[in-house]
Amino acid sequence: MPPGRSSSRSDKDETRRSALFRFHGTLTDFLDSDHRQLIPYTFRSNPSVKHAVESIGAPHPEVGSILVNSRQVGFSYLLQNGDIVDVHPVAGNWLYRDSPLRRRYRGSPRFVLDVHLGTLARRLRLLGFDTLYSNQFHDQEIALIASMQGRIVLTRDIGMLMWCDVVYGRWIRSQQPSKQLVEVLDHFSLRSLIRPFHRCTVCNGRIEQIDRAAARKEVKQEIWEHYREFNRCHSCGRIYWKGTHFQRMEQIISAYARAER
Repeated sequence: MPPGRSSSRSDKDETRRSALFRFHGTLTDFLDSDHRQLIPYTFRSNPSVKHAVESIGAPHPEVGSILVNSRQVGFSYLLQNGDIVDVHPVAGNWLYRDSPLRRRYRGSPRFVLDVHLGTLARRLRLLGFDTLYSNQFHDQEIALIASMQGRIVLTRDIGMLMWCDVVYGRWIRSQQPSKQLVEVLDHFSLRSLIRPFHRCTVCNGRIEQIDRAAARKEVKQEIWEHYREFNRCHSCGRIYWKGTHFQRMEQIISAYARAER
């Protein structure tokens, strides 16, 4: 092949190309106020649309659908010069629907949380959701747990959701635990799945009812005499009973179980 032709092809491959992106709904939370309309994206090769979306700022677990020139595509689509890309957030009961972007979630929702969300972890456990949390977890460990156990990542770190091993996740917007819980319940449509007092709020183990006699040596005498029902965490052995705090927790749980506030 003549040298001139080879050089021409190389020059052509390096030509700068561009596409236009529009982000919709809650995905604009990840954009600067100046970039909430049409966003030009320039490139030299043909990057995947997933790479482009995350380069602009939106983590892939929060993307529900991508349309390129009005045609739905998957994350692996390679951008072409002149493409117009519309990126929509997940919506409705998206967790249990197949899409071009991800397979539907299997089984009951299981979560893993980053180090900033300890209170949220305890509240999810109170409502009966399988929730892993440790203030020693680092990002790589969370991504590995999510991948190996099929868990949903909840985080205050947007970059955490951009790990390729993370398929399902949510960047928690609020810094207030009560609002964080409402946010998670609504985003993943979880209210009908609430099963309170089935998880230990301390270790996430399953709580099971035990014979009253078995609790006699493990609680104070006055507690044992006053209460008739006792439960034990299958993992850490912690004993639970329906004390004065129980009614307060029932009221809190009832409020969360109702329709969106």
